[in-house]
Amino acid sequence: MPYELQKCINFGCVNYINALPFSLPLLENSYLQLHLAPPAELLKKILHHEIDCALTSSIGTVAQKLQCLPGWGIAAHKHVQSVNLYTSSSFFSSSRPKVAITNESLSSVALFKILCHNLWQVPSPQIEHLSPSEIINLSPDRYDGLLLIGDAALKHPQIPQFTTHDLAQCWDELTGMPFVFAVVLNRTSWENCSSLIHLALESALSHFENSPQEVIETAHKRTNLSHKDLRTYYSLLRYRLGEEDYAGLKAFQQYYDRLLQKT
Repeated sequence: MPYELQKCINFGCVNYINALPFSLPLLENSYLQLHLAPPAELLKKILHHEIDCALTSSIGTVAQKLQCLPGWGIAAHKHVQSVNLYTSSSFFSSSRPKVAITNESLSSVALFKILCHNLWQVPSPQIEHLSPSEIINLSPDRYDGLLLIGDAALKHPQIPQFTTHDLAQCWDELTGMPFVFAVVLNRTSWENCSSLIHLALESALSHFENSPQEVIETAHKRTNLSHKDLRTYYSLLRYRLGEEDYAGLKAFQQYYDRLLQKT
């Protein structure tokens, strides 16, 4: 049976509102079986051959050397609002800061470690992985820093007694480049159906670019953020990756490799 007549491709997609421009239309796609999950879970599914490809954490191509479908992803330059480090007054002076990090993240954890070594010159942090719901209720008495991503970070631009740092802005301070948070990873070459995936992503994104109302309304219902704030948020995100974004991804690769050599 031809690919376009059956759901032949198991496609994963991040289940945050930043991916809604892709995930909403793809739910109706006739040849993609969509799997929605946090980025860390999607990467595991690809590595375990449970799905074929996914819009998920860019650490998959940086650390796992997985192939990625060119042209598509989620990047931001200078500001992203949905990848936040919250620091207490002791974070930058601690001999080894204790940081609670969301268990849904991979790329952002690597980015955080890179920034600790190269921008802030902070000693390697002691990391504890917790759920987002646990993190938002923590106090600076117990933790020097907190890291949230996705919808949880968007809904909590501030956490009492902590200072918020947008990690896309911090990456820009270090490199002057955009940061690629997600790419479309695949575990095989998928030469026989990559064109179908390209067409599906192009159709989905074109619909969002021409008529963003459905995405914004869905995001509003999920987060209770205002339509104005959501429009601002989506304006920060790059879904069509270009040369500048891939230069940023290459820089991420280089910093990550150097970090591994030090640890």
